[in-house]
Amino acid sequence: MDILRSVIPVPEDGDGLTSKVLSGGAWVSSLNILNRLLQTLKLIILARLLSPSDFGLMGIALLALAALEQLSQLGVDQALIHEEKDDIDQYLSTAWSLKIARAVLIISILYVTSSAISSFLGEPQAGPILQVIGITYMFRAFMNPATVYFEKNLEFNKYFSLKLSSVFADVIVAIAFGFIFQNVWALVAGLFARHLTQLLVSYRIDPFRPSLELDTEKAKELLGFGKWIWASGITTFVSTQGDDGFVVWLLSADALGFYQMAFRLSNAPATEISKIISKVAFPTYSALQNQKKRLRKTYLNTLEITFYITVPMAVGIVVVAPEFTVVVLGEDWEPIVPALQVMAVAGFVRGIAATGGAIFRGTGLPEWDFRMNLIRAITILLTIWPLTNYMGITGAAISITLGIGVTMPIWLIVSRRIISARYRQYASRAVIPSVSSILMALAVQAILSEDIVGLLAGITAGILLYFLLSTLLYRYIRPHPLSVLQNFTGSSE
Repeated sequence: MDILRSVIPVPEDGDGLTSKVLSGGAWVSSLNILNRLLQTLKLIILARLLSPSDFGLMGIALLALAALEQLSQLGVDQALIHEEKDDIDQYLSTAWSLKIARAVLIISILYVTSSAISSFLGEPQAGPILQVIGITYMFRAFMNPATVYFEKNLEFNKYFSLKLSSVFADVIVAIAFGFIFQNVWALVAGLFARHLTQLLVSYRIDPFRPSLELDTEKAKELLGFGKWIWASGITTFVSTQGDDGFVVWLLSADALGFYQMAFRLSNAPATEISKIISKVAFPTYSALQNQKKRLRKTYLNTLEITFYITVPMAVGIVVVAPEFTVVVLGEDWEPIVPALQVMAVAGFVRGIAATGGAIFRGTGLPEWDFRMNLIRAITILLTIWPLTNYMGITGAAISITLGIGVTMPIWLIVSRRIISARYRQYASRAVIPSVSSILMALAVQAILSEDIVGLLAGITAGILLYFLLSTLLYRYIRPHPLSVLQNFTGSSE
């Protein structure tokens, strides 16, 4: 943060929100960059030690857990963040009790149905894995509920400590188990270590101690807001993880392993951008929901930075995918290349859509997030079966890309209405990143080769060329995205 301030002078805005957003963005960005680097390191190492089938078995277990989680989504954390009161201590024990009750229900269902689920998907080995990872959900439920303040008050330095410690535990344990056992249990052990560490650190980092109690009035208040989060969660699950279910059902666990590896690599940049937007922008928009001018400037600034980062990343992944896969993962993983390239496009669109979801929830309109996800889910359900049957994992990738693509008109129309902006204000944010990325791609394609030197040379040249071209164009056409951070929330208006 100090380095950021030395480069970009930040004025002291009246309510300090700009400084809080900048600080929060710096912490969350740092966390997500470190997390992505560590997770990518883990994937690369384990890709050499485990088989695609191992990744597929873990994917089946996580898919079943995610389905139960979304079906029982309460949305209490989002309700607490959106609550205009600064002090929400009176709600925390009730929220904690609701989460524990939900976790008990999920684990019970998972334990009883694990054999049936694994048999239905044609992978009996997934049953024991399902039962073990269910325990990790209980760890999450028992976490200190006061950690919600980290997001609500934009205290992301504490959030950084909480999350990064658990990421380190995951990576270290998973890699250690990978070298020792060289099977799917390395992935399970890493997940187990992650959530146990997060539970322990949550009570170390905040003094609040909850109690098992249920205030029915407060529960109704929390669940009233959470109903749209629940509905949106169902459609989000279908549109973001339903494809995994179709892949393993129609194809195999091996195919799911290939598919999920392609997704993780191609969507890494968009996922991190989405996380930053959700974590920082949602509470920021909540704070500005009654200040239209500041809300408009903040949202357009968010969109500016999102385009600046996600466009070159998506284009870069499409260009380097073949060489990266062979050089880094090995020839055994080469079947993922077409799916990886298609998913890179979906990842870019997902990053843009994340700006819409954050402002819908932050301004008290979570139903629009649900509607976007509903249309997305319907599109995927209509297209994934024929496309996957015909084209394998690449067809599944095309299906999810179509799904997220058809939501863009809703994002554009509704978000523009919320902030009272013009269409050209949106378009102007995308022109320079797009032109710079296309020119970058042409240069990188000429340099790349299927060896480590050629791969590194191409990636390095691409990064330098993009920054050079974009900086030159921003100098003569419009303010550079980094310059908007000087007054990110528009406090002077």
